[in-house]
Amino acid sequence: IWTHPPRNALQGDPESLQGLANWEAVTFTTADAVEIQAWFIPGAGTATVDGAAVILVHGLGGNRVEMLERAEILNRNGYHTLLLDLRNHGESGGEITTLGYSEVEDVRAAHTYLAARDDVDLTKIAVLGHSLGGATALRAGANIPEIAAVIAESSYQSIAHDANQIMTVLTGQTAQPLLMFFLDQVTGVATSSVNGLEDIQQIAPRPVLIVHGEQDDVILYEAAEALYAAASEPKALYTVQGAGHLDVASHDLVEYERQVVGFLDEYVRGE
Repeated sequence: IWTHPPRNALQGDPESLQGLANWEAVTFTTADAVEIQAWFIPGAGTATVDGAAVILVHGLGGNRVEMLERAEILNRNGYHTLLLDLRNHGESGGEITTLGYSEVEDVRAAHTYLAARDDVDLTKIAVLGHSLGGATALRAGANIPEIAAVIAESSYQSIAHDANQIMTVLTGQTAQPLLMFFLDQVTGVATSSVNGLEDIQQIAPRPVLIVHGEQDDVILYEAAEALYAAASEPKALYTVQGAGHLDVASHDLVEYERQVVGFLDEYVRGE
């Protein structure tokens, strides 16, 4: 389920699902030759003159549709958004998932695409990801110095640390002792080395926002506390009281907008 999650077809588009107009279907290719499918949605209103943009990254087994609610919030606040299907998800290419290890190349290609657009300011590109997307966002922040800010939702502190909890919730079985070895063997890369605690230490002096549901039973809230403790300033922690793993954004959309847009306005736009 981790390396070969089911591919879920896209159900709708930005306009039909969230009323977002003028969106574009775009395609770009990663450095390791994976074709990535995405939507670019221009920000609404006069605030878009500054060219700020956010790359939105979904979770395991999802696709870009699950990030549309967040895109709508960001777009009405003037941010361009780029919603991608990670490799081996949605309509993108690729045949294996590496839990953030190779997916960082998907974000790198997304950043390169945005930086080449005339309507995007390459110094104001942030990344926001959920779960697998959150781990990928942290890894991208550590490995792509041009990323201006990172928002990681419901992210694990490391594969090795959180594997047992995730496996128990998803499958009802505890992780096997050799799971980390087999992950690396199956994927052909060091998947077991994905470590948000190490990645987050590489992001400063760029800002990072950790968002986590206080009732998350897939990746426990202690992961957010550990990530926040490992990060250097500037950093922020948004605890979503009463939220679980999947409803961390939708549980309280008003407060989510205040926290996330406030963070981006301060650190990406410099307002």
